[in-house]
Amino acid sequence: MTMALRDEIRHQAALAGRVIEASAKQPIQGARVQLIAAPAGFMTLLALRQKQFGGAWDSMDVRPDRTTTAPDGHFHFLDLPDGDYTLTALLPSGGTRYGTVQVNSTVKRDSAGNLKPVIFDLALPSTNLQGKVTAQTGGGPVELAAVRVQGSGETTYTSADGTFRIVALEKGSRTVSVSAAGYQTATQVVVFAQPGDAQVLNFVLTAV
Repeated sequence: MTMALRDEIRHQAALAGRVIEASAKQPIQGARVQLIAAPAGFMTLLALRQKQFGGAWDSMDVRPDRTTTAPDGHFHFLDLPDGDYTLTALLPSGGTRYGTVQVNSTVKRDSAGNLKPVIFDLALPSTNLQGKVTAQTGGGPVELAAVRVQGSGETTYTSADGTFRIVALEKGSRTVSVSAAGYQTATQVVVFAQPGDAQVLNFVLTAV
């Protein structure tokens, strides 16, 4: 009983939460969450572990200062010493489709030595495009217009108010076309300067 109690106290969640896509609020699996700043004692421990694992250290997905999110976006760090921490999150498999997010948090035990986990969401910005499609005549919204990113093939359709959003695009210069029954196709170029960049393109369609 005493051993079980000690084991329970030893393994307490200190920092926990989810990584989600910033605009759609959907959980992201496989995101890397890492502690990039921590109390001096913890950083000393990391230096010792790095020496222990040698060249394999950098490629490890799970370390005392690093973890990977579950299918529901969940992550946690156990048994951290009291102090201030800085966390970052990114999606290694996402290429330039996602940016990074960074937050600060503090770990503190109560008078009995127990940790109350600090729980929060890390909102990972996706490289995304949004906008609105309207008709030249009358200026009303165009519903169900097809919005396509040429080359890569991402496609979405406008809602009843003419708005659209496409998330998780690669950065760089992209050509976007909009087509709808009864209208001429319109094309514009948009540039995503960096991962996680958000751009707005509005289209005005001319009737055929």
